[in-house]
Amino acid sequence: KDIISPNAPSELKMISATSKQANISWKASTDDRVVIGYEIFVDGKSVGKTAYSKYTIKGLLPDTKYRITIKARDLAGNWSTQSENLDITTLINIALNKTTTTSSAINNYAGKNAVDGNLLTQWSSSSSDLNPSITVNLGDNYAIKSLFLEWGSNFGVNYLIEISQDGTLFTTSKTLTSQNGVNDEITGLTATARYLRITVKSGSVKNAGVFLKELEIYGDILLTSESFQQRKENLLIYPNPVAEQISINNIPDNSAISIFSVDGKMVFNQYISNDNQLSIDVSKLINGLYFVQNRTVNYSVSQKIIVKK
Repeated sequence: KDIISPNAPSELKMISATSKQANISWKASTDDRVVIGYEIFVDGKSVGKTAYSKYTIKGLLPDTKYRITIKARDLAGNWSTQSENLDITTLINIALNKTTTTSSAINNYAGKNAVDGNLLTQWSSSSSDLNPSITVNLGDNYAIKSLFLEWGSNFGVNYLIEISQDGTLFTTSKTLTSQNGVNDEITGLTATARYLRITVKSGSVKNAGVFLKELEIYGDILLTSESFQQRKENLLIYPNPVAEQISINNIPDNSAISIFSVDGKMVFNQYISNDNQLSIDVSKLINGLYFVQNRTVNYSVSQKIIVKK
């Protein structure tokens, strides 16, 4: 009878991530006979099993930290000990709920559907549109690093990723060919732009348009010292001092609001997708000085508040 357990998986690493999922890999375990599979845990909870030394963890929240561990199993049912920890942080989709323009759209399948974070909606181009395109206005200049496209049944086989500073003059950042649909994860980009456009040169179904469920864009905002200060001043927090309810206005899309005590303990945290106002009950906090932090994809601003009852 086999009673020897496999050794624990090792060398865990994150290959890539989006706002909702992470691709991880690890060095395969060994056993005196044979390893048949692995179980993946997120923050101690099992999320799936696989026979391979890689896995895509789905259903995650944006801008959130997670701890990943893995166990190996052999043919006799013996389990290894837990692997070393892999700590990851998901990204913020900078295209979420941003303004879009399209070369065409049919019925209620507008371009905004491709950036609403909902896979049940989609942008559908007209069948007569030979080179359909969708443009996203990011609102600021970003150093764009990666894209994630979730296609419908009619997908882009050959398409361009184009960038622009002014929304008029576009240059090609990358050309994609022979794509096979479902989803495309494009990494290693080094583009700087405010506008990003996807132009399809040929689709999977001729003369039938393309269906794009979601276009996610990831990158870092490029801020001058003046614009950084302006963002800090734009964040309106009142009343201050506060006894029970504090209001925060002008919150940037796709950012987080946190409150910290003077000793660095987080007492409140909430992700904001596109609601620019927030009311927070602080009545249970003890009197004293606190810091309200607004964190976006690559910068944070803080303001002091005083809780006084």
